[in-house]
Amino acid sequence: MRRPTRLGLAAAAVLLVLLGAYTAYWLIAAKRVGDGVAAWAQAERADKIEVSWHSIGVAGYPFAYRVALEDAVLRDTRLTPSPELRIPALSPGILSTSRKWRTIARR
Repeated sequence: MRRPTRLGLAAAAVLLVLLGAYTAYWLIAAKRVGDGVAAWAQAERADKIEVSWHSIGVAGYPFAYRVALEDAVLRDTRLTPSPELRIPALSPGILSTSRKWRTIARR
C-alpha cells in the first residue's frame, strides 16, 4: 500500500475508536441520568411526595441528555385528601434537557 492510503486508513480507524469511546461514555452517562431521576423520586418520598411515571426515556445523543417522563404523577401525601398532578401520555409529558453548558426544563 502507498503511504497516504495507510495514513488515511489509520486516521479513519482512530476516528472510529474515538467515536465508539464517546458513544460508550454517553450511554453510561445516560444510564446514570436515568438512575439519578429514580434516586430523586426516592428522595422525595422522604418528604411524603410521591413521584411516579409509566416510562422514562433518555435521549439527545450526541450533545445533550433529554429526560422524558410519560404518564407522570405527582402526589403530596402530607395532605388529606392527597392532591395529585397527572400529566397524561397524550401531552408532551415532562421534558428536561441538559447540556454541559446549561440546563433547560420544560413542561
